[in-house]
Amino acid sequence: MKTAADIIVLVCVLKDRRDLHILLTQNWYRIPAARAPARPFYYLAFYQPALFEREGKRIQYYARVLHYQTVRRRELLRNEPYHERAGDYYFQFRVGRIKTLPRPIRNILPRRISLGFTTLHRLLTAKNILQVYNVAPTEEIMADGLAQAGITAISQYYVAGGRK
Repeated sequence: MKTAADIIVLVCVLKDRRDLHILLTQNWYRIPAARAPARPFYYLAFYQPALFEREGKRIQYYARVLHYQTVRRRELLRNEPYHERAGDYYFQFRVGRIKTLPRPIRNILPRRISLGFTTLHRLLTAKNILQVYNVAPTEEIMADGLAQAGITAISQYYVAGGRK
């Protein structure tokens, strides 16, 4: 029997509120077949980017994958028959009950999130996005080391303007 440490979870991105609505009301999620990972997984976790405003930059929902099928985008999103990718193939993942994490996993240091793997154990115990992916908090480790050496350090911050 698999333990939570062995169960593979694919973290995926909800691109907009429509995708969240589809997930919560119809229990499915799509991934372009051309970008789908080959590695098997049993759960999906859903990252909500900054465009979700107060509910953004976090993982809050996850669900078990029940099955999947390959379909053209136009069959999934029938109200977009002329979309530029309408003829492309997508994997439609049907999921079970959508579960809410006990506390959302926040992306505090903003890291770019795309498809990535974790385990169910890490997903359920992580306090931040770095822990989900088992990434050492390099900035914190360096800041602590510099402080112990008596060196004052200033964090680097990125400023965005438009799409840059």
